[in-house]
Amino acid sequence: MKDKFNVEVLRDSENVRTVFTGRLDSINATKVQKTFEALIDEGDRIIIADFTKVSYISSAGIRAFLFIQKQLRPVSGEIIIYNPPKFVNDIISISGLDHIFTIVSEDQALPGETDAQANRTKSVFEGISFEYRKVSDETGTLSHFGSVEKLNNSTYTSEDVIGIKSSEIQNGVGIATAGENYSEYSQLFGEAIVVDGNFYFYPTVSNPVVDFILKKHEGSENKLKFLNGFSFSGPWRYIISFEDRNAFIELPRLKKALFNFAKGDLLGIVFLIESKGYWGMSLKKPPVIENRCPDGGSIFDPDVFPDWFDYPVEAGESNHIIVGTGILARNADTIDVKLKSVFPEKGDMHIHAGIFEKGHISRKAEDFEKELDRFLNGYGPNAIYHILSKTRLKSGLMGIIELES
Repeated sequence: MKDKFNVEVLRDSENVRTVFTGRLDSINATKVQKTFEALIDEGDRIIIADFTKVSYISSAGIRAFLFIQKQLRPVSGEIIIYNPPKFVNDIISISGLDHIFTIVSEDQALPGETDAQANRTKSVFEGISFEYRKVSDETGTLSHFGSVEKLNNSTYTSEDVIGIKSSEIQNGVGIATAGENYSEYSQLFGEAIVVDGNFYFYPTVSNPVVDFILKKHEGSENKLKFLNGFSFSGPWRYIISFEDRNAFIELPRLKKALFNFAKGDLLGIVFLIESKGYWGMSLKKPPVIENRCPDGGSIFDPDVFPDWFDYPVEAGESNHIIVGTGILARNADTIDVKLKSVFPEKGDMHIHAGIFEKGHISRKAEDFEKELDRFLNGYGPNAIYHILSKTRLKSGLMGIIELES
């Protein structure tokens, strides 16, 4: 059959190009859409659609391109239509789609890098491709608060609650809740994060739902209630994007790679990642004295551990966006004795994160703060977890603060 429909994906060092042959109509629209979605899942954000061999396009065909363009725009991506025949160009112009798509003719150059993109450094560490930009030479500070020892035996009381104004925490992790009266909130303490001044906690109730206080809604005297935790603040040393198109990334490999270009021994991180199977645990009940283990036992004892913790037996679903924060140490053996309590025993990282809906994020380092704001103010997480090191990811954006150690 003449003009049999075909899609060919061509890739070089700079671009990915989809070459369409034949009719872009209702029969082929699904294949068009699936081709684009597969490329987006692989990490492509700028996709050239080569129309040189297109013989026909209908409204159904156009709709497939519009659907994908709508997904790409929020993540600094787009479909660039290359070399459309005159009849296609006429349809695009008449329908006003030339304001939605970049149209490039055969004799025009494809759009190049922006100034922000040109200022990025590109490197590969531990098999992970990084693009990063140094923002500052300044160092941030780390603070920790509350007693970790009382967690072990669930012996916290109202006297152990640390009230901290939300405006005083830039980024942080802990066991926390919110409220005014201890009698009301004492059974709600759970995993918590503060990301860019936005507070999220996972109350320890049946069928929990994440509660949160956004920075834009906080009161001047609003206090967050912590049993223990840590916070860090300071200017970004680096903002980065990273990916591995050949294998999943687990956190130990990512941590090792980060310390290849970060020179300090202690890092505070804030991140958005596209997950490929997350592992996280959370408390099932608050570690207050009313819930203490009999005979002074530990909540970590094997016999009672399942009663205290929601611990996964398999990885969570792929493709969720995970937004979180935490601290990384270059070497667990050299952590200052004053800071050992904020790390798990023999551990070199402590990370909490929110599990947001499935989706995609930009691959541009300079979009980090914009993307963080988009998720924090536009979506709500389904859960807050203490993130385990075997969590798998494919790509992400991150802000790094080098901390005084």
